[in-house]
Amino acid sequence: QQLIMSQPTSASRITEDITRFRSVHHLPDDLESMTGAISHLQQQAQEVMRMKPTWQTYYQGQMIGKEDFDFISQYDQMNSEQRAKLLQEPNMRYQCAKTFLTLMSKLFKQQTLRYVLTLMDECLREDKSRVEIFNSYAKMEKEQLWPYFFNMLTNRDQFVVHQTSRIIAKLACWSHERMPVSDLGYYLAWLKEQLKPQGNDYLQSVCRSLQMMLRIEQYRESFVSIDGITNIMHVLNNASIGFQVQYQLTFCLWVLAFAPNIASVMAKYNVIPRLTEILTETEKEKVTRMIVAFLRNLLEKPEDEKVIRENAMTMIASRLVKPLELLSSKPYDDNDIKEDIELIKEKLEGNLSDVSSFDEYALEIRSGRLSWSPVHQSEKFWRDNATKLNDANFELIRMLLKLLEHSKEPLVLCVAAHDVGEYVRHYPHGKKTIDKLDGKVIIMRLLEHPDSNVRYQGLLCVQKLMVHNWDYLGKQVDSDSKSSAASGEKMTKRMKYPSVIDRYFTKYFQPNVHNEYENDVMVLVHSNRICVLTLSDQHPIIKQQLKIDSIESLTSINDQMSGKSKRGADYIHTDKLLYRIVCSNGKVFTICSSIRGRLIEMNDKLLIKPELLHEQPHYLAIMIPSLKDYEINLQQLLNETDYILFKDKQSICDVATNE
Repeated sequence: QQLIMSQPTSASRITEDITRFRSVHHLPDDLESMTGAISHLQQQAQEVMRMKPTWQTYYQGQMIGKEDFDFISQYDQMNSEQRAKLLQEPNMRYQCAKTFLTLMSKLFKQQTLRYVLTLMDECLREDKSRVEIFNSYAKMEKEQLWPYFFNMLTNRDQFVVHQTSRIIAKLACWSHERMPVSDLGYYLAWLKEQLKPQGNDYLQSVCRSLQMMLRIEQYRESFVSIDGITNIMHVLNNASIGFQVQYQLTFCLWVLAFAPNIASVMAKYNVIPRLTEILTETEKEKVTRMIVAFLRNLLEKPEDEKVIRENAMTMIASRLVKPLELLSSKPYDDNDIKEDIELIKEKLEGNLSDVSSFDEYALEIRSGRLSWSPVHQSEKFWRDNATKLNDANFELIRMLLKLLEHSKEPLVLCVAAHDVGEYVRHYPHGKKTIDKLDGKVIIMRLLEHPDSNVRYQGLLCVQKLMVHNWDYLGKQVDSDSKSSAASGEKMTKRMKYPSVIDRYFTKYFQPNVHNEYENDVMVLVHSNRICVLTLSDQHPIIKQQLKIDSIESLTSINDQMSGKSKRGADYIHTDKLLYRIVCSNGKVFTICSSIRGRLIEMNDKLLIKPELLHEQPHYLAIMIPSLKDYEINLQQLLNETDYILFKDKQSICDVATNE
């Protein structure tokens, strides 16, 4: 906000640009006739105007006075030319404002209130200078005009609410006086709140009001200062909205981007990648025209050449060049589209020669729209550039982890998980970095993702965080994956796709650890001998969802452990105490290692957030046994079948004991 408000804009230049565009494309002041699309509000308004109220009834019931009755009865019967002649008389102008505001505040029947508001909107639309009728009346009566209308925004009738909003926009934009700051903040915040991709039948009307408001420089600055662009993008990011709303909201972005200071910060909202997608998909010329006009602004309006270059680079990373080539070959009725496309192409081509592979990669990460572009799978790229992900306080790594945590796109999750794994593989301290940024828990959650490709990439990433022989691991898991895919192709059509844990790990169990009843530990064993210690699903903490008060670590990792072979890792036996878990019901469980081998890692996040233990796969620690210990461990543990039999017998004994 400080950046936006601190940089002056050339109001006259912006107004001139917008006026030129409006003139070329024949855009009216109220934006109602700019398209053949009829909004839900307009359709209802047409129906409302067919049902004239009986004004005599309101007069006889003393709900309105004689002056108001005489005016509204006369005005409602006139055509537009007669109304124009009537409102040339000064006393009739005063009476017009008085009557409309009185009816708004005194009549409560919804159908009549709908009619009054629609008639008032029509009054303004016939002659936009009539907004001064209401301003003059408020001054003469020493009243505040806006409360009359803001009170209507809380009405239970959504037609009344949005018809009122339409009137507010006209009064705010067509008046010689600008809306006061406090009132402006209230109305813009209301418009912002209405920008929802679903559940709002009046979204087009909200967008039209916003289109009008954002033509005014003062209003633009205020809207950006309340983070309104974020809400615009929230709607545009929804694939279900129609082309009309895409056009209207891109119009809003285009108007905003005429201000150099706003155009300079536009890229941080990830506007470019999304509009590039819409440009590629749309078949509507008016949507194409508005998007390319907006993109041109981003390459011309910022005053800082660095910002212009960054915008151009983001367009390149968003793969805008190819769609522009296709668009430039199409015929258009509007020559401005062709001109805008050629200018953007020229700007982008001028930057293409300077783009390094890492520049392109960084821009792709910042865009949040990842795909399997060549750099992701290039060994040379990662060897040369892995350490660059540490720049700016690990900015790109943080972005990758944020995508892994919040993205719903399987492709994005796959690529991001792969990149984190490659970073760890090529940067010696990468594992510590991921730990420090709490990335391991985020990555572990991928193992239970419903998409098989995400689970596969998540598994590879987890294992790169654990083991030392990266090349062997990648080839082995890849081989396992291809073999499983080939042999199980027919089966998976008939069965539910197995989880990654079921697919790549074998489950073994140690019941009653530390001689504590039902204190069962599960050991997930991979074919490369990595063992992940977890709680069994049958453990009371998991099965009964016991609340955990605290988890205490009873051992520690050797800080001197180093190298790919984990030299210095502590060797522990089956009875090594790892954790003490205290539950809110008073139960205490002591967790032992249950197997012998080198202790590679403890889940120290549990000490801070014990509730993480309830999340799959209930991860406790990681160990790697020697070949000899590996065989001994398997002999001492129960396999899954034997464990089920053991639990069945235990249940029978429990029943017998209780009886």
